[in-house]
Amino acid sequence: MKESTVGHHVYLADLDDRGLIRHVGSHLACFHAGNWLLGESTAMASRTPVS
Repeated sequence: MKESTVGHHVYLADLDDRGLIRHVGSHLACFHAGNWLLGESTAMASRTPVS
């Protein structure tokens, strides 16, 4: 996860072999939000806090 310098928005980014952020989009990026929500609901169901 990365925080933008303007507006302090949080987003997911790819890293290259040197650990630098690659500002590219993926054809599967639309699934990121759903995966986060599913993970949270699963953790809440098992009462495991997510930090």
